[in-house]
Amino acid sequence: MTRKPFLVVVSGPSGAGKTTIIRELLERLPGLAFSVSATTRPPRPGEDAGKDYYFLTASEFQQKIEAGEFLESAEVYGHRYGTLRRQVEDLLAAGQDVVLDIDVQGAMQVRSAGLDAVFVFVMPPSLGHARERMDRRGTEDALSRERRLRQAPVEVAALAGYDYLICNDRKEEAVGTLAAIIRAERCRVSRLGLLGTGAASSKAGGSANGGDRCPHDEAIAGGTDAGDRQQVHPGRGRRQTGAAADDGLRQACGVRFG
Repeated sequence: MTRKPFLVVVSGPSGAGKTTIIRELLERLPGLAFSVSATTRPPRPGEDAGKDYYFLTASEFQQKIEAGEFLESAEVYGHRYGTLRRQVEDLLAAGQDVVLDIDVQGAMQVRSAGLDAVFVFVMPPSLGHARERMDRRGTEDALSRERRLRQAPVEVAALAGYDYLICNDRKEEAVGTLAAIIRAERCRVSRLGLLGTGAASSKAGGSANGGDRCPHDEAIAGGTDAGDRQQVHPGRGRRQTGAAADDGLRQACGVRFG
């Protein structure tokens, strides 16, 4: 058996470059899957249904909420977004770590649910950089861009609820940093099932994560239920005070949003 897969929750202000980082990460790192969110907003040019988002009507979205089909959901910039619970469960059961690209509201819902997750906040080096990125992609009008930029300080205020901060000044470095975080988290002892499991005498060959796994993945683990689905484990966040987060933010990125 292999180690327990986990969620990688990625958030950040508009224009931080999250989507680009995640796309390159998925090509680089084996054993990683992307959870496609559902939304009520219309498709942007170049977006494909089922690949970028599941595009739902407001009525369809509400029906899924009432049926308990969302792991998390929130209203962002006038549209509703949500992560489909079954999709995440199926990917985890297949032994894949799952990336969620969600806003800070959704991220805090995932943390409150006690799921085994790693929370990563991606920051642009400045508001000017964020504005330039939004201008280049051309998916929002001027009013929408300004609204998103005004929201950035509110999103940054949630930084204390995250485990890692990545300043996306250089894309290649940012992708490498996120990949390194995931590789390190795959080697976390608490996910290897080594504590109190008698794993020293339990060996299994192979790994669902291909060649890019922790060296200890073969000495594993348990952590599944009768249906071979991953059990939910409490999150292990490393929180800090708002003041400490602000100081750390300035040191890491030199960004001042407030």
